[in-house]
Amino acid sequence: MLALKLLGLDEVWWLVSPQKPLKPTRDMASFAERFESAQKMAKHPRIRVSDLERRLGSCYTADTLAALTRRFPTTRFVWIMGADNLRQIARWKNWTAIFRTSGTTGSAKRVPVTHQNLVEMARKMQRWLKIGPSDRSTCILPIYYNAGFKATLLVPLLIGCSVAMPATTNPNEFDQWIDELRPTWLTAAPAFLQAVLDRMKARDSAPLKHSLRFVLSTASYLAEAVRVDLQAALGVPVVEFYGLCEAGMMTAPAIPPEKLKPGSVGRPPQGELAIRGDNGKFLPAGQTGQVVLTGPSVTPGYLYDITDTPSGLEDGWLATGDLGVIDTEGYLTIVGRSKDLIISGGYNVYPKEVELVLDELPGVTESAVVGVPHPDFGEGVVAVVIENHTLPSKGQTLIFIVRGRKDNE
Repeated sequence: MLALKLLGLDEVWWLVSPQKPLKPTRDMASFAERFESAQKMAKHPRIRVSDLERRLGSCYTADTLAALTRRFPTTRFVWIMGADNLRQIARWKNWTAIFRTSGTTGSAKRVPVTHQNLVEMARKMQRWLKIGPSDRSTCILPIYYNAGFKATLLVPLLIGCSVAMPATTNPNEFDQWIDELRPTWLTAAPAFLQAVLDRMKARDSAPLKHSLRFVLSTASYLAEAVRVDLQAALGVPVVEFYGLCEAGMMTAPAIPPEKLKPGSVGRPPQGELAIRGDNGKFLPAGQTGQVVLTGPSVTPGYLYDITDTPSGLEDGWLATGDLGVIDTEGYLTIVGRSKDLIISGGYNVYPKEVELVLDELPGVTESAVVGVPHPDFGEGVVAVVIENHTLPSKGQTLIFIVRGRKDNE
């Protein structure tokens, strides 16, 4: 039996796996006694799942669960079928979950996730991150999205890791729970990591105690200055990886002893990620094109209606809409979105490349580059900059600095 309390929810969920068909009328009293005892144990700060398993003992049937629900109305019981029965109803290609894409660049789509997708993602994370039962994930991302549910909750559990779920995901309270819950890795978005860095810089107390081995950044680009400063503050590697709702984690983060390349999101597995040109042909190393994915961790397609057959893959390849380049050593760098590409005077301008130059300038906290209509060039390039008090120059001078940097590359 697996007993799991999902922190942060109003209900306690008990997952019950039937191994012995016991009659609810005969066994209800004994189970109720053990369950009430286990509830008291669950409040103890040092409770372990194995203790709950020993205390609760045998497992029960669906009829028993109905009786338990009546006996304990504030608790939800979920019936998880035993392994023998599960093999009869679950297949490798069966869906285990359906997510929605974020819809940041278009209409949100439904994305089915198969059992094979989850198992393959678990294999990749276990191999790439060197994690196992002695490790603990930190679940702070929303679990109604792919990254939160798969990368920080479900897949770590499949590997055998434990999962820490802080009572609050406010980055200003990071230092209050990181030592208490003792996770061994943290997966978060750049905005959260920036706020954590700001919090640590504002601390006047002793150095932060933690058990982290590494920090993973996902969802969007992490500024190199933030990565370097946070890495120095925590004393552990802070690295990026490439993943998305449709495929999970698709690159191996450059965790030491792997070589880190600033701006890179790691190395993809052989044969599962490629760069494709506008003509549909795959491009060699060093050339920029659209990132396409295939392999056992990629969704079977999109669902435009819940009853549809998944579709949207081309010859087994998923077009991501991301623009990227793979260098001669196999490292992937994302340069932007295909819909964000600016064509100015016949030249392709990738906003992220300009943003990387701007973000490295003293006094620039953050930047965003967009294309606007231009009477002569078709599109002009406009940068919006968040400055701080150390910005040495503004306006036209800043443009010349960026132009000089790009001309020298």
